[in-house]
This record gives sequence, structure tokens and C-alpha cells, in this order.
Amino acid sequence: MLSLLARIERVYQYTRHPLQTNFGYFLHNSSYFGIIKKGVPWTPEEDQKLLELLHSLKGVRKWTTLEEYFPERTHLAIRSRARTLVGSRSVSRAPFSQQEDERLLELVETHGEDFLTIGSFMEKRSPYQCSRRWFLYLKPTNEKAKSLNSRPVRHWRQLYDTFVSTATNKSFSN
Repeated sequence: MLSLLARIERVYQYTRHPLQTNFGYFLHNSSYFGIIKKGVPWTPEEDQKLLELLHSLKGVRKWTTLEEYFPERTHLAIRSRARTLVGSRSVSRAPFSQQEDERLLELVETHGEDFLTIGSFMEKRSPYQCSRRWFLYLKPTNEKAKSLNSRPVRHWRQLYDTFVSTATNKSFSN
């Protein structure tokens, strides 16, 4: 049977970091004494509290301010958990459809290149996906977009039909 001190040491671990100051305050840590919870899963109550704080403090993404509400968690742990909870909406990894491209073009015309706002209007796309799609494929000044008529060629069969349709199968054999 582990002693009380051994059990506490398993849950709480003293942190050591190059950013430790002479006063013992760890710049990367939420606790003044350098004690944090390590490897302890988030409780449903903590998840609910974090979601409520994210909804009440809209636009505030200064994770160090949320450390006040979770004294035993670092701002990195809070950020990671928030991204897990909020990002759990089903984000599609499939290629953009024609309808999504048209919707993205409309939203860029109305909101400019504010992809955080645009991402909230796109149902299954993240702001990062929207900005990447815009800058790489849909933006009119992009040479790649001009050459592909705003639609990327994603499959080998399309490449074959586009560029090598006149070649015979014998030209590809060894």
C-alpha cells in the first residue's frame, strides 16, 4: 500500500523548466508553487465548466486567463481540452464539393478574408480548411487556381484523362 505522500507524488509532480525564475515562479505553469496535476483525466464537471466559460468569454482566447478557474491545470492543458471539446464537431476531411466552393466564394465576398467568421458559417469545415482552400485554389490572383479553373485535379484517373488521353497503354509499360 502506497503511503499518502507517494500517492500525492504520483498525482502531483514538481515541474522543472528552463523558464524557472529566481523566485520559483514557473512561467509556463498555472500554480505559483510549481505543482500541477499530471495525467489526471478531466472530469465531466470540469468539461462543463470549461464549455460555459468558453461561451461566456466569447473571443477571449488568452488561455492564461482561464487558469484562474482551473488552478491545477496549465494553460496548455486547458487549450488542448478546449480544442478537443469544441473541435469535436464533425469536420469533413473529404475534398470540397462544388456547392462548398460556391458557398465559400459567397462568404468571402461578404466577409472578406475573415476566416474565423467564415468557418462558423461553413457547416462541416474549419476556418483553417476554408482559408487553405481559398488561398490555394479559389483566390483569383492565384496562378494555380487559374490553371486548374478553380478546381484542383485530385485523382490519378482525372490526371490521366486530362493529360494523357491520347497516349496508348503500351507507352506506360516497361
